[in-house]
Amino acid sequence: MSTTEYSNLGKSEDTWTCPSCSKPNNSSTKVYFIPSGDDSKHASLNISTNPLLLDSIYDSSIPSTSGSSINSPSFNTTSFSTDNHIPIMTSSPKPGKTKPTPKKQLRLLNINFQSLRKKGKLLEAIIESTDPDIIIGTETWLDPNIKSSEIFPDYLEYDIERRDRPKDPHGGVLIAAKQCLQLGSITRSTEIELLTGDFNLPDINWQEQTITNRQYPTRTSQAFLDTSANNGLEQIVDFPTRKENTLDLMLTSHPSFKLRCKPLPSIGNSDHDIVLLDMACKPLKPKPVRRKIYLWKKAEVYKIKEDLETFKTSFKNISGKTVESMWQSFKSDIQKTIEKRVPTKMTQGRHTHPWMNITIRRKINQKQKAHKKARKTKRKETKTDTSD
Repeated sequence: MSTTEYSNLGKSEDTWTCPSCSKPNNSSTKVYFIPSGDDSKHASLNISTNPLLLDSIYDSSIPSTSGSSINSPSFNTTSFSTDNHIPIMTSSPKPGKTKPTPKKQLRLLNINFQSLRKKGKLLEAIIESTDPDIIIGTETWLDPNIKSSEIFPDYLEYDIERRDRPKDPHGGVLIAAKQCLQLGSITRSTEIELLTGDFNLPDINWQEQTITNRQYPTRTSQAFLDTSANNGLEQIVDFPTRKENTLDLMLTSHPSFKLRCKPLPSIGNSDHDIVLLDMACKPLKPKPVRRKIYLWKKAEVYKIKEDLETFKTSFKNISGKTVESMWQSFKSDIQKTIEKRVPTKMTQGRHTHPWMNITIRRKINQKQKAHKKARKTKRKETKTDTSD
């Protein structure tokens, strides 16, 4: 084979025809040639000088040519052309990209209740619609005679810590955290701090970190600014929470963890907006324990009676056994009947309220949209509609 012929074989765009089988080939095709007894048509080909045949020789699907000399056909350089005989190239499909499951953020609510005594159902509606992990409340106006379970029933699954004012009914604070949150103290602090509440500091402009008004003594506001700066805390609520004043604050040592901070309509007749905060930290939560529930309304009552009648007959004929063994026999047969004739289902991880249907959820969304519009337009008639 001449050098010109050999170099033409390396061109993927050129094709050539085998003189023995008359089939088109190109350089991207695995080609092998089994020599025939007629050596007059072919000249001997050295494999080391033609790497195109290496793949075909070691291909297990090709008949073995051990003990035979591999020859190459004689080529004519005029047989190369650019006809459309190039085999279609195939490749493995690229694996699809799967979207990672978004991690749930830690959600907090900062609420100025202005009396929480008769706002239990309103609070449940807010919890159902926002699903907060931690609730920080101020001005609860509670006293020790009111138990926390009256405000946060057990099915809400919150742990409550309260500090009431026994001598002043217009105060009190609380922190409600989900029971599934794993909280604990460690020797070495991680130095991630969050301080929230109603601080009643209307004179501070938090965007510029300056004191603009003189409603309170200047030294009070300046002392708060200095204390927060000395402790590395930054205030992240950037909107008014009561009229034109930002009173309900959230100070944190890691402001970059803030994902979203927005106002929600006030609860009941309170004149403080709720502050919702999403942070880029994942709370540790154990997997909820699922329990089996028997659906007795769908039980096969007649078949249960038939099974028990059969069991009664066999149970009467038992003799020579102890009381304990007879009790175990009775208990196991009853349990087998229940498992066989009564359908079951597994409880879900989250408890939902039956009265919180899609209509109520739409009303809550409409209220939040109207509240957002009222904040932008500052129209009293629009804001009045949100309190309905």
